[in-house]
Amino acid sequence: MTEINLVHIMRLLIKDYEKVYGQARFEIKMIDGTFTLIDIHQQLLDLSNLQRNNVIGKKISELPIKSDWTGKLLSIFEKAWKGKETIYYLFPPTNDNVFLVVLLEAIVKNGEIDRIEGCCAPLESAELKGRFMESILFHDDET
Repeated sequence: MTEINLVHIMRLLIKDYEKVYGQARFEIKMIDGTFTLIDIHQQLLDLSNLQRNNVIGKKISELPIKSDWTGKLLSIFEKAWKGKETIYYLFPPTNDNVFLVVLLEAIVKNGEIDRIEGCCAPLESAELKGRFMESILFHDDET
């Protein structure tokens, strides 16, 4: 069996999404030893039901995310900061209808990591849940 490269598949998903709907990206920079959101595209703000002034310049711990996700995101961003291409998913607490697939990539400038860029593709969570439940029911019917 051939091994599937999940990062490659997610990158293709996000690129296809961006071709049709535009970019939903954000940037994180290390400022005074803390990951800080320095930029976010309007489309991602709209998908997350957020306002630019509520997130720009905020540390990860200050963002409107569930408190138990803060530590997880810090760990994910640390891996990305070390140059490891990283994927994760997130249900934004400000929009229950969206499931975000996020690919993080370190941006190098003058030979050093300057920032992390996050590229996102949203999936409708109701559709995802519906399809998941259908596939479980279909599988159960076969046994």
